[in-house]
Amino acid sequence: MFFAPTLLTLTSIMGVNLHMVSVSSGNSAGIGHVRVKELFNAASLVYGIPKNQVHILDQDEKQFIDGFHEWPISELYTAVLDKIHKIQPRGVITFDEWGVSGHPNHRACFLALKQLKRDEDSNSNGTSAGERKEKMIFLALESVPLWRKYSGMLDLFYSRFLNYYIAETNIRTLWTDPIRYILKCN
Repeated sequence: MFFAPTLLTLTSIMGVNLHMVSVSSGNSAGIGHVRVKELFNAASLVYGIPKNQVHILDQDEKQFIDGFHEWPISELYTAVLDKIHKIQPRGVITFDEWGVSGHPNHRACFLALKQLKRDEDSNSNGTSAGERKEKMIFLALESVPLWRKYSGMLDLFYSRFLNYYIAETNIRTLWTDPIRYILKCN
C-alpha cells in the first residue's frame, strides 16, 4: 500500500517490468497466508506483475518476524543481496531512513540497502550487487510528517511545489509519486 502510487506509475504509465520483493509474509496478526494471497493478487491484478516475479524472502518468518520488530541489518543485507543476484534489477525502491511511522523493520530495509549502495559505490570496478556492469538506481519512499498526512487537499499544493522545485534542481523523481530522492549514503 505504501508503494502503490510508485508501482502504478512505473507499470501503467512507464511500462516498467517489475519484480516485487517482500521481506516477510505479513503474519503479525496470524494471517500471513491471507496477506501472501493479497500480495500475489494485487501484484497480478493491479500492477500486472506475474506471480513468478513476486518474491517473499522469509515466508515462514523464521528470521524476519513481521510487525514492529527490528530486523538484523546484516542478515537482511545478505538476503536482499542474494535476491538481487538472482533478479538483476536496474533499480531498487525501499523505505527511507524513517520508515513509515517509524517502523523498525522498514528502517532495517533502508539500512540494508544503504549498505548495499555503499558497497556498490566503493567497488572500484563497479560490479558489486550481483557482478553488475552498470550501477543500480537506489530510491527511497519519503516518509511525510503528520501535519502532511492529515492536511488533506492542502498537501496537494505542497506536493506540487516540491515536485516543481525538485524538477528544477535536477534531482530524479517520478511524476507525482512519493519518491523524493535518490538513496543518500552520507
